[in-house]
Amino acid sequence: MRKQNRWIALIMAVCLVAAMLPRAAQAADPPAGLINIPSTSAWKGSVFGDIGGSPSTANFGITENSDKSVTLTSAKGPNTVAGSAKGKISSSSEGLAYYYQQVNANDNYELSATVRVDTFTLPGDSAGNKKQSSFGIMLRSNMLENVSQGSPNAFTGEYIAVGAIDQKVQGFYKSGSPTLTQVKTGYEFGKAAVPDAGVSYALSIKKTGNVYSVKVGDQTHVIDKITGSMAYVGLYVARYTAVTFTDVTFTKDTRAPLSLKVDATSMKKEYYVSDSLDLTGLKVTAVYDGNVEKELSTSDYMVTGFNNTQAEPSSITVNFNGKTASIPLTFQPLVVTGIDIQYPPAKTDYYPGEVFDPQGLTVLGQYNYGSRWVELASNQYAFSIIPEADVTVTNATYTFKPTATAGVKTVTVSSTVTSSTYTALQVTVKQAQMTGLEVREGPRKTNYFVGDKFVQDGIAVYAKYDDHTEVKLLKSEYAVALADMSSAGTKSLQVSTGKGSATASFTITVLPQEIMGSRVTKYPRTTYAIGEDFDGTGMVVSVVYSSKLGELADTEYTVDTNAFDKTVPGVYDIAIIPNNAAIPQTLLKVTVVADTTYAWKSIRFGQSTSNANNKVTVNEDGLVRLEALEGGGKVTGDHDGITFYYTELDARKDNFELSADIRVEAYAKEPQDGQESFGIMARDAIGTQGDSTVFASNIAAIGGYSGGTTLPNGTQLFVRTGVTTPDGAGSKGIQSSMLSSVRPAASNTATNYKLTLSKTNNGFTGRLNNGTSADMYVPDIMTVQDGDNMYVGFYTARLATIVVSNMELKVTSADTDTPMQVPVPQPVVPDVNFVGLTRTSVTAYTLGLMSNVNGKVTIKQGPNIIEQDAVMEAGKLVSLNSTVTANTYTNFTATFVPDDTQYLTTYNKIVRNHTVDMKTYVDNGDIYVSSTATSSGNGTVDSPLDLDTAIDYVRAGQKIILQDGRYVRTAKLDIKKGNDGRADAMKYLIAAPGAKPIIDFDKRSEGVVLSGNYWHVQGIDFTRSAANTKGFTVGGSNNIVEGSRFYDNGDTGLQISRTDVTETNKSLWPSNNLILNCESFDNVDPSNNNADGFAAKLTSGTGNIFRGDIAHNNIDDGWDLYTKAGTGAIGAVLIEDSIAYNNGTLTNNRVGDGDKNGFKLGGEGIRVNHIIRNSLAFGNGAYGFTNNSNPGVIAENNIGFNNAKGNLYFQPYADKPSYFSINGFVSYQKDYASRDSYPAELKSDTNFMFNGTVSANKSGLALSNANFVSLTPSLPYQRDGAGNIIRGSFLQFIAHQESMNTASGGSAAPTAAVTSDDGGVHISINPVNQTVNGKIVAVVTVDGSTLGKAFEALQSKASNKPKITIDVKGSEGAATVQLDANALSLGLKNTPDALLSMKSSEFTYDLPAKSFDLAEIADVLGTDVSHMKLNISIEKVTGPSAELINTKAKQAGLTLLSDVVDFTITAEADGKTVTVNDFGKTYVSRTITLVKTVDSDQLTAVMFNPETGEMSFVPAVVTTANGKAEVTIKRQGNSMYTVVQSSKTFEDVQGHWAKKEIELLASKLVIQGTSDTTFGPNNPITRAEFAALLVRSLGLKEEGATRFTDVPMSSWFAGTVGASAKAGLIEGFEDGSFRPNERITREQMAVMITRAMAFAGKSAVADLKQLDKFSDSNALGVWSKEAVAGAVHAGIIYGVTETEFVPAAPATRAEAAVMLKRFLQGVQFIN
Repeated sequence: MRKQNRWIALIMAVCLVAAMLPRAAQAADPPAGLINIPSTSAWKGSVFGDIGGSPSTANFGITENSDKSVTLTSAKGPNTVAGSAKGKISSSSEGLAYYYQQVNANDNYELSATVRVDTFTLPGDSAGNKKQSSFGIMLRSNMLENVSQGSPNAFTGEYIAVGAIDQKVQGFYKSGSPTLTQVKTGYEFGKAAVPDAGVSYALSIKKTGNVYSVKVGDQTHVIDKITGSMAYVGLYVARYTAVTFTDVTFTKDTRAPLSLKVDATSMKKEYYVSDSLDLTGLKVTAVYDGNVEKELSTSDYMVTGFNNTQAEPSSITVNFNGKTASIPLTFQPLVVTGIDIQYPPAKTDYYPGEVFDPQGLTVLGQYNYGSRWVELASNQYAFSIIPEADVTVTNATYTFKPTATAGVKTVTVSSTVTSSTYTALQVTVKQAQMTGLEVREGPRKTNYFVGDKFVQDGIAVYAKYDDHTEVKLLKSEYAVALADMSSAGTKSLQVSTGKGSATASFTITVLPQEIMGSRVTKYPRTTYAIGEDFDGTGMVVSVVYSSKLGELADTEYTVDTNAFDKTVPGVYDIAIIPNNAAIPQTLLKVTVVADTTYAWKSIRFGQSTSNANNKVTVNEDGLVRLEALEGGGKVTGDHDGITFYYTELDARKDNFELSADIRVEAYAKEPQDGQESFGIMARDAIGTQGDSTVFASNIAAIGGYSGGTTLPNGTQLFVRTGVTTPDGAGSKGIQSSMLSSVRPAASNTATNYKLTLSKTNNGFTGRLNNGTSADMYVPDIMTVQDGDNMYVGFYTARLATIVVSNMELKVTSADTDTPMQVPVPQPVVPDVNFVGLTRTSVTAYTLGLMSNVNGKVTIKQGPNIIEQDAVMEAGKLVSLNSTVTANTYTNFTATFVPDDTQYLTTYNKIVRNHTVDMKTYVDNGDIYVSSTATSSGNGTVDSPLDLDTAIDYVRAGQKIILQDGRYVRTAKLDIKKGNDGRADAMKYLIAAPGAKPIIDFDKRSEGVVLSGNYWHVQGIDFTRSAANTKGFTVGGSNNIVEGSRFYDNGDTGLQISRTDVTETNKSLWPSNNLILNCESFDNVDPSNNNADGFAAKLTSGTGNIFRGDIAHNNIDDGWDLYTKAGTGAIGAVLIEDSIAYNNGTLTNNRVGDGDKNGFKLGGEGIRVNHIIRNSLAFGNGAYGFTNNSNPGVIAENNIGFNNAKGNLYFQPYADKPSYFSINGFVSYQKDYASRDSYPAELKSDTNFMFNGTVSANKSGLALSNANFVSLTPSLPYQRDGAGNIIRGSFLQFIAHQESMNTASGGSAAPTAAVTSDDGGVHISINPVNQTVNGKIVAVVTVDGSTLGKAFEALQSKASNKPKITIDVKGSEGAATVQLDANALSLGLKNTPDALLSMKSSEFTYDLPAKSFDLAEIADVLGTDVSHMKLNISIEKVTGPSAELINTKAKQAGLTLLSDVVDFTITAEADGKTVTVNDFGKTYVSRTITLVKTVDSDQLTAVMFNPETGEMSFVPAVVTTANGKAEVTIKRQGNSMYTVVQSSKTFEDVQGHWAKKEIELLASKLVIQGTSDTTFGPNNPITRAEFAALLVRSLGLKEEGATRFTDVPMSSWFAGTVGASAKAGLIEGFEDGSFRPNERITREQMAVMITRAMAFAGKSAVADLKQLDKFSDSNALGVWSKEAVAGAVHAGIIYGVTETEFVPAAPATRAEAAVMLKRFLQGVQFIN
């Protein structure tokens, strides 16, 4: 038996030992589909621990994918609700899905992976539970195999992890003996983004011996506190998390050293306290078997033990695979080695007797001979004043003695840490003595009663000195002796000061207290039902004296209820009779009311409500269920849409208390959208049942509320005030008071969630359960709109479903309730702050100050007072123009003294300091930045700056050029208010040529905040702003954002709205901004319903334009122009040439919960005359174009296609008139039957609307697929070189052609007539109006037969100038001639010099047909000439584009003399289109006819460049015909052209021999001055400058690349030198250089000019005999003689004298101007 027992004991011992070993618990078979890992994999999977029940596929998943990525999920479904989230990482337990391998305790290894977050944290989860959501890499000592183990013995064990916990990414571990402790502090990663969907992290854990490192990105922490050993290594998730791991790498390090050797000879071993460890120079060597030694890299070993907090010897330990080595270190105490004054004290002038005041002093210290200065706290330095005999010292307070000698005193400031380190400042003691005090203004209150407390507010005390100066004393600088207030009489109060012995006095009057009466000061119950007895419980009665109350005891008065009749409704007097006959009695009025049954009703009304989403159900058991499903209504600052179960009360007569138990079934998604709410509400008006338009009222409510996406969502009392009409006019927004910050949910409201809302004569009180309450003093808000009616009940909005029980309504009489009592005002905490830039690139500086109370301010710049005692009013900006010192710091100090007539917490002076750093970079060039640069760069290409520094210091007219790269940020990109360019010199933020920089906010901050004016941003991507923050906010004015993209941001991609939330002046809201050729997509907010592509809403000003932009696949709308009633109408916005598609669904097919419109053009029924034109909307989840209740939208030439809820919805609110204008709208549906909705009167023959079956115009003309070249989009859209959208053939509309002159009104093909005269051949065809790319165009189609006849007629005439003229008659706006390219090609074979002349209104386009290669164009289209059409178009530029050009002209001092005309040529075939812009060297003529004649010297033709907004000279000559000037423009390409008048002169050319020529060319924009007023005629001109002048004279476009070695791409002349080389004007030198900065010689100039003549088609005659007259002709180079001879013969260049040419002489700017003028006239480029 004993033997058997011994065996049993042995077996039990073995089992006990085995149980203590790290192992997985007994395996359970996982459900099918839970773990999906191939059997061949080295990895395993398990779901185990505190997971809230057995593992299931509904809540967990572990999948190793075919590409070796790993997907882990915990509570993975999108419909997971609060209470069902599974798994956790908490301080006491773990429950997780784990993908793992087993390891040995002695193994060394590293596991790394990249993790992408798909889902993180559970909607509706509490804040505490959210902290338990987690994912990452984890090493564990133990685990279970698919076993659930929760409370009471919840599973836990030792672990080390790196990943998400507490809603941030960090390292953490659990270890310890005998108690396991979770440790999370000290292992944070500051660079890591907050966990959110779409964010990725690079994670790793490395083990070497018993030391571990955890790493995120490039940040590492070492953990050496683990007591146990790890047996498992893997990846994990817990609690509503879904992630995907890629690049999973697990590597074991099998190296097994015997020992380590360290060589620390060259390593820093002596430190000061707080120094950082520096391992530079350390060499670590591992010793292996056989004494083999190998040096380790820094990544092989880990260093622990560094302690820099104590000044004592220490050591560090080097760890590698279980072996260690120590290195001793020494630490010296912290030493202050430098001290300096940043700001001196505000007060530096003293009178004898005054106390030294250091307020405003800022002291900097430098530690341990370092280079960094830090601000010292006031206890880290001390003062001493020399000479000591002039001061007394009391507790470190220095007072200048009354006998102190006048003059400068030295104040020594020394370190309290290192007393030998000090600095000094100087103050001045004036030679003056106090002669007296004067009370200049007495206290505001001078009459008191016995027992009152004296109040000294309002006293103004001045000290007088014998130098005839006076100083007003602060309250703290004088004392008023206490008066005897216990007796009546006139009292004299003495005023004294510590500054001297002088005193002053004033008098007050104290009167005796008298009995004035009695009154009830605490009311009992005052409203009774019939039959109830009066109850005085709680009543307090007081004697009313002259200035106080005296409470009477219950025994000191009697209550007479004889007048009270409880049987009859009415108001009765209860007499309160004091026992003391000297005290008059008082009356308490009470009310008896008849029994009243209140009728309860239900209603739903207001914006976003619907019958489907908003319901009230009243059950037989009395329970009331109110529903507001997702999107069902809203509660905003200005209006609401609600489900409402209510009763009506009298707003003037009734007070009430309504209470109920509320059980929440659903409330708010996670993240919240900020407009959901539920609870008890009282309102002064209600809407109409079923009306979903905006409805606003004043409200008071208690319940669930947040008020914003980022605000706390808890139980609050809140009120909306100021609303005067149902549209929200006058709204002052919502005030709220938090009762409980816990978000109401099903889990915490099942029991004990009782809400009470009470109305009293003071306003409203809200109470949660029987505890926390809050009051709002809003006594009259229920009588504003409906007057006598008040609506009280229960409500839900947006996303809230509640069940109401135990309702109790108590109504009392307002007339007899406790009267209104005005709350005691609270004192204001005074404050003042500087307003303005702290970094600037200009010396002219506007200093701003703003205070919240009244007072006076004195401002110093450095030591000098620049403003003395300036008056400041609360909330009003004080501005002061100043000049800061160039390229250094300028300090300002403001001393603000609050006006002591206000009720403040303190009346002491406030001192504020402000530093302005003025600096410039790259004085003669642009600033380059890179993604890796710092502020230490100089801004050149080779030494770039960081982006923030460049933005702060860029000069007006200067460019910030972003080099390629990803600019990952942790803070917003802030272009501050005041950081402005100018109309004539914008500030630029642009991509380097060929670069595509990306500014990545890493989901950690707001995006760009552009509060400055006149910025031009171009070619940059802006992405990944933090949740609920926009990618780019334009808050300034006159900015251009061009060619940029906005995607994957946490809210709207780009929005125009004010950035100063306090700015209510609409004229200062962001205006005149142009968003040009940009794209915005995949923007999504946490609520999945608010992020748009583009927006100009809420607080945007006038004149904002979106042109050529694309918004697609945003979670909400493509465009949002929302207007709120509370802030009023925004400025009208123009959207043109833009596209919105597939909004409401992201590119990853995630569907949004928002509106999903393409263009949303308004809000809240407010009229704003937005214009949308020439734009497309297709594939959007709701409407293509919607006015969104705005009754004033103007729509011109737009196309809607296949939008799910309808292509067009333009309807006003039911009770509002409409002012819509719709013209040229084409609506077509292919996949939906959603009909368009619009007022019937807008039907017209220009609009094709979809009626649910067919698209047709007013006359019934229907569209089919044949009316479109293509109905299949080619996505994504591409852009041409200028950034314009290439629309291609998709939705290219083929209109029904209608002859303009058909008598019957039916359709007939236009007839063609070909006639001849001396002017050539004329083709006459009536134009047909067509909609082309959304525009009404008069089109003349010349078919092959007609064009062939015209060429035949030309041949028969045998003219020297063969010309075919096509006149588009009656065309005022846009005209197009379409030619059959094959017929044109055939005709040119016999008439190669044919000229095609198109006339439209006052414009003519003369096109040499040979100027383009038809075969080459056909090749580009992938076809042959026989299938090709040519379109020659002339279009007047109108609308905002014309306005912009007019504005630019005015800014440049130019007057427009004609319309702006856009000349274009396109070729099309097989659904493809190309633009023909380049005619080689052929100068094509275009003629603009003016209505009057103009001096040709003051007239010039200009080309407008829409990319830069600049106007430039183009060759043109003026002739006169029929009293009108005809301007013939000559250029080799198409563009926008106009004619302007200009007159320019310079101060320094008056009397100069070249004055006339200089002024002529300056007026024609050919040449420019050295400044606006000077030309520098005698200054030399460089080769680059002259090349630029020739390029400008020839009307050439700049070219981006050159072959010259000394012409960098970044130089200002690169483009013009490139154009010169391409045109053959320059060749450069044999060494491959151009020598751009060398002065150009006269012979070089002659060569370039003759080449320019040849380019312009005017060859110079090279008669070398012309050179014989010059005695120095032999000095001409062989390469220049012919050119010089030609220039001389052409009369362009003369000799310096009649006999000397001086070929090598440097030319001047005046000579260049004269030669250019002769050249331009010689080639007939000017008159």
